[in-house]
Amino acid sequence: MIRGVSGLGPIDGGKLASQGVTDLTPEEPHEAGVPERVADPSHEEGARILADEAREKLSARGFTDEQIREWAETYIAQEGSGDVDAFVAWIATQEHGNG
Repeated sequence: MIRGVSGLGPIDGGKLASQGVTDLTPEEPHEAGVPERVADPSHEEGARILADEAREKLSARGFTDEQIREWAETYIAQEGSGDVDAFVAWIATQEHGNG
């Protein structure tokens, strides 16, 4: 089960965690209709670390380093924190208009 940033409950009711995220589109957040946000200075390092940790998984799906960085910055600016699985599930949710 993927837990929300607060750790109190699943982001998506556990649906993405149980079925796996298979349908990501390599694009930048704004191309998916998600306003890009820059993490504030206190969260920039967290966004960089998350991008680094997710790079292998997302680059295998066709994402460029710049796309990964922009998604990570937007995710951290919006959600505050999270792990790679929650991040990837969040991208899928955003791309499919459920966010």
